[in-house]
Amino acid sequence: MTDENKKEKRVLNQFVRGLIGQYKYSQILTFFLISLQAAGNIVLPLLFQQIVDKSLPSGDMSSLMHYIMILVVVMVVALSTGYLGEILFEFTGLKVKKELNRRVIKKFLDVPYSFFIRNSSGELATHLISDIDNVTMMVSQILPITLLSLMQIAGILFVIFFMNWKLALIPVILFFVFYMLVAVINKQAQKKSLTERTLFGKMGAVIINILENIKFIKVGKPYGWLNSYFESHQENYIKSKKKLVFVLKLVGTLGNGMFGIIAFAVFSIGSYMVIKDMLTVGQLLAFWAYIQAIAGPLQLMIQVNMFKMSSYGSVKRVMGILDEKEEKRSDMVVPSVVSKLEAEDISFSFDQKSIIKNCSFSTRSGEITAIVGESGSGKSTIMNMLLGLYKAQEGNIFIYDGIKSYNITEYGISGAGYLEQESMFFKEGTIKDNILLGREVKADKFNEITLKTGVDDFVKKFEKGYDTLISEVSLSGGQKQLLAFARIMVDDPQVLLLDEITSNIDSHTEEKIQELLKQEKGKNKLIIIIAHRLSTIKSADRILMLSEGKICCEGKHEELLSTNEHYRNLVSIQTDKH
Repeated sequence: MTDENKKEKRVLNQFVRGLIGQYKYSQILTFFLISLQAAGNIVLPLLFQQIVDKSLPSGDMSSLMHYIMILVVVMVVALSTGYLGEILFEFTGLKVKKELNRRVIKKFLDVPYSFFIRNSSGELATHLISDIDNVTMMVSQILPITLLSLMQIAGILFVIFFMNWKLALIPVILFFVFYMLVAVINKQAQKKSLTERTLFGKMGAVIINILENIKFIKVGKPYGWLNSYFESHQENYIKSKKKLVFVLKLVGTLGNGMFGIIAFAVFSIGSYMVIKDMLTVGQLLAFWAYIQAIAGPLQLMIQVNMFKMSSYGSVKRVMGILDEKEEKRSDMVVPSVVSKLEAEDISFSFDQKSIIKNCSFSTRSGEITAIVGESGSGKSTIMNMLLGLYKAQEGNIFIYDGIKSYNITEYGISGAGYLEQESMFFKEGTIKDNILLGREVKADKFNEITLKTGVDDFVKKFEKGYDTLISEVSLSGGQKQLLAFARIMVDDPQVLLLDEITSNIDSHTEEKIQELLKQEKGKNKLIIIIAHRLSTIKSADRILMLSEGKICCEGKHEELLSTNEHYRNLVSIQTDKH
């Protein structure tokens, strides 16, 4: 193992120990309970030895009953404490899982948007579920199980060495040889586990991606290619899993073989010692019971170690997410009145490809500004820069309140009302929850918003009204957009940023949204809309056309139609589409 790998392993172990430290009182109580369980398991063979060596040969029934009563008490205590310890294992695990889920979700909210561009949502979801489960197991169960196993092993070794140190040396030497073999194999298991976990995440992402595209698949029917595509990813995962299973099962097989050898050696030599009066029958039976008893904790130690090795990949990924650099939050509040927005020579590149190049433009409140252009011209990139999801690598963006300017280049327009082409909702939340998102609004204002946006027209048809879960109903594209419009109206934002919101809706809903935009424009709000539909473009007060990352022309529809060839070509394309 290289120094770098050793350092990484130390960091991972520190992370796990840090989590364990948060639940030290639960761990201490668990430790106390498993100590009683371990003590009980160690005492039991000694009691059997006393029965065989003393009570049975003498025929003393009172002595026999005495030992049997002690046996029953010890067994009840061991079982009870073991049961309570198991419950504490699980409860601690639930606490760890809850905390990790909370921290990961919080991190998702705090990292820059670029993090989600770099990482597949499917893989993140898969890791969030499976990796956190693995880390939870490491934190909540590995330490108690390790302590229980070590205590039992130490206690048993002490007793058998006290009984007969010569016979005790046999299992100790063989166990040491076996441990050295396992240590070598575990190094291979750790490497193969990291590969297997990575491919498992990709498999989850592939399945989610297939489900996301199920409509296209049903219509286009690319079943042959899709099966090959899925099988290629599945085959890679299965191969890596087989390699991991081969290594893990090899340890188990070696363990079973080793225990068989140890049991045979102890019983054979122990029988010889009994014949030579070097050992009593009761001691041999106790010795045999201890060898059988030590197999349990040793196998647990092996399994824990294998699980620990195979879970380092999970720990590494969870740590990777939690260590992601968080973006700075802006404490700047958008002024109550926004008169103008200006972009000055802004540029943005992604993966070394220049998308926006020294682009400048301005928009004013009280008008609807449409940004148009061919696919890939940079429209959505500019929208993301205005929202603060992308950071302009050059230039600045300002908003004005009529008196002073505010530089929003770093953080975007805080509190802007944003609608996108396909609005998303929280399916297990009610319609009201999805509109308010925890914001406190008086009933009169809520009713005014839902009536104004037309949401009330379809929600009142549902049996539960606004208490209907999103998952319980099938909303059309138009209904979703109206619901999303109502959601942004709760804060009555001074700036509206709309990204192709009319591209997938019916003409009636489009007219409704156009009407709403005119009303908001009448309130002197600043409205920017990315548009493809010709009807939406025509309704704009000003049109900015993007070409190759720059504004190539601007003006009203009729003006540009008569003076700019680029715009005429774009309109011609849109006319052909619709």
